[in-house]
Amino acid sequence: MVVTYVIDKRARWNDRVPITAEDFRFTWQVNSDRRYRELSTARAGYAGIRSVTGGSSKTVAVAFARVLSGWRDLFSEVLPAHALRGVNLANAWRSAIDNPKTGKPIASGPFYLAEWRRGCCLIFKRNRRYWKRRPYLDSIVLRFEEDVAQQARDLFGGRLDLLPTEHWCDFLCRDNAPPPNLRVDLRPNWIAEALYFNVGHGKGPLNPLLRQAWVRRAIAYGLDREDLATMLVRGETHLPIPELPVLDSAIVLRNSRYYRRHWTKYRYSVAKVRAIMTEHGCSRGSDGIFVCQGQRASFVWMGNSGGMQRELNFQIVRPRLASAGIEIRPDFSTSAIVFGRRVPEGEYDLANFGTASRPDLSGWDAVYGCRGRQGYCNRGVTALLRAANREPIQAKQAALVNRALAQLARDVVVLPLYQLPTVVIRNRRVHGVAHNAQAAGVFWDVARWWRASR
Repeated sequence: MVVTYVIDKRARWNDRVPITAEDFRFTWQVNSDRRYRELSTARAGYAGIRSVTGGSSKTVAVAFARVLSGWRDLFSEVLPAHALRGVNLANAWRSAIDNPKTGKPIASGPFYLAEWRRGCCLIFKRNRRYWKRRPYLDSIVLRFEEDVAQQARDLFGGRLDLLPTEHWCDFLCRDNAPPPNLRVDLRPNWIAEALYFNVGHGKGPLNPLLRQAWVRRAIAYGLDREDLATMLVRGETHLPIPELPVLDSAIVLRNSRYYRRHWTKYRYSVAKVRAIMTEHGCSRGSDGIFVCQGQRASFVWMGNSGGMQRELNFQIVRPRLASAGIEIRPDFSTSAIVFGRRVPEGEYDLANFGTASRPDLSGWDAVYGCRGRQGYCNRGVTALLRAANREPIQAKQAALVNRALAQLARDVVVLPLYQLPTVVIRNRRVHGVAHNAQAAGVFWDVARWWRASR
């Protein structure tokens, strides 16, 4: 497989050196170099490249040793060969993004990193030699602040102009009504909120009933996903924000042309839950919870603490499940414990968390294939997902993945809930901020930002 890139004729670094095929070649060499394996986020993809040619020209030919469906994720960050060649990159760019040979900042975008104040902020200044549209702002300061409560205080107090956040509920839910000088932009991103069933990973589920597909199907019917999406967004915020619809796919999300509604049949129905349970010999106990083969239909719901959203998920769905005869019990731990120990070792029944899905649909065999962390193994599903890893044409790749998703829906290994929103909270004086779910957050078009004086 050969992919040809054509570089804009105007493209150059801020020291006036043109961006050429040699920069692509150098980027490939660095990302496939074992010495720098910790620096590369897509080393496996770069390792599949056989050659990069083009020299000082604006045309780059990348030849792959095999078909790679994830080729679009490569070369998203091209390195300046003239500045970094011969430099030990393990020690470079630790306190500055510069040309180590001159000590001057290096960039190809509308801004360059002028100063890095550790523990405080990154200060970017306008690249006056930018080869495209000249940016409006003179500088941008990115502040470091992990504490969500402090972020809210800074934002509401006017010390922050803009905040992209995943912890949207901590700012918008319940008593956190934003002041009138702030504007909230809410759009779907590429994060799928879902409920994952442990069907045999590690020591297996804490409740062995979960190994049965009919039990998982009953849970799917007993969880009111429409009620969850409506209450979570409409009922808990102070803003007239767009509806957050139910998600009916675990991989291909709503903002994709290949989205198919495989889980649409799982809509809340107490009658269906009771029919399934009684058909398999279950009876309701004195507390209204079904008992099957001497085992109560009571399951541990695991989520990560530290934000309101996952806990609200639990609080909203718990009473509806209980009215259908299924009990869930909360178990919230820090993300380090949930993802560092509990999920890998299979210490859960139901796990609620979000999973990112990109336009490239390769790599999902590691999640839902036979080597995944839920104990689920359907060789047909695994084969389809592995075939998708080798399919470079998106339409054909999506068709393979959708066939796998249809089977996953029948087996109820995962229950998609909703597609998480991206929230950008900004001062009304800040303009030009555009949402792009497939690019680098809100910064993809930062050259168009501007700030009114009042």
